[in-house]
Amino acid sequence: MNEFVLTNIYKSMGAYGVLEQINLSMGKGERVCLLGPSGCGKTTLLRIAAGLEQPDSGDVTFRGKSLLDTPPHRRNFGMMFQDFALFPHRNVFDNIAFGLEMKKRRKSEIANRVNGMLELVNLEGYGHRRVDELSGGQRQRVALARTLAPEPDLVMLDEPLGSLDRRLRERLLADLCSILTRTGATTIFVTHDQNEAFAAADRICMMNNGRIQQIDTPESLYANPSTPWVADFLGFQNVIKGKREEDGRVEAGGAVFYREQAMDDKKGAMGPVFLLLLPDAAAPVTSSEYERLTDNRIRGVLADRFFQGSYQKISMETDTNGRLVFEVPSNMALPSPGDPLFMKIDPRGLRVLG
Repeated sequence: MNEFVLTNIYKSMGAYGVLEQINLSMGKGERVCLLGPSGCGKTTLLRIAAGLEQPDSGDVTFRGKSLLDTPPHRRNFGMMFQDFALFPHRNVFDNIAFGLEMKKRRKSEIANRVNGMLELVNLEGYGHRRVDELSGGQRQRVALARTLAPEPDLVMLDEPLGSLDRRLRERLLADLCSILTRTGATTIFVTHDQNEAFAAADRICMMNNGRIQQIDTPESLYANPSTPWVADFLGFQNVIKGKREEDGRVEAGGAVFYREQAMDDKKGAMGPVFLLLLPDAAAPVTSSEYERLTDNRIRGVLADRFFQGSYQKISMETDTNGRLVFEVPSNMALPSPGDPLFMKIDPRGLRVLG
């Protein structure tokens, strides 16, 4: 059974729709990341989930009960902001204890819970420290401990690593995921960083212009982006325009591409489509091998190649499909930049986008 459900959420700001027809459900203990560019509506959706904003229409339910008339402080949800919002006049212990004090817990219960949270976030012995004596990573841990201390039914994290430098973010992300796993907390995680989303999420909800573009596991999302926008956001460059034929083949710029088993492509409508060529889908062949192929081939001129360790990234200019970028093994022989390049395409590396 779904524990937390957003149904047909619509929110406008003046004449513009900030959120349109948002439908999202989460199971108990699940971690869902809202991923998308700045201004796409992620934080607005999170604030509606928290009760800090009301939708113009739609419903927010938790364990089958609507929360629209329930104020934020009665939802038993925890929210951690990007700037951590710690109290500078309180020490670490008192910051973590704040939510428990608001619930009027006994002092002995508060002390036990705070000490347990300090141990959970590896800050034993830091309870007496002032907040301004802590590093950025330590403040992040205190903010997370304060969020988790009252045992919220739902944890909401708004760019929780966004104010930290890249090296520190990468180090703390694994710790954050481990802590959330140990607590079993149902979590909504907002980020614009796909690496964070891939590492932290059970499912990723891709958002753009106030709409959900795709919801999937990190593995399925990366392997099968559903639209050109999702593919572009995830960093895929080889999206070309084509036309799907009745037999499932796609004609693009004079070249013909065909997927093995077609992944249900034959069920799709014929006509204009976008075709994604995954970066590891191509392998160089000789001109004679190229001529023997009837489809899943492409030719052009090698523009650049860059050594990347176990592979080399190559870009090729084609007459009809623009510049394409592929990754091939570092030990694979290639022509010199400016020379003709012939490639065969592995049909397993093709995706037809909606």
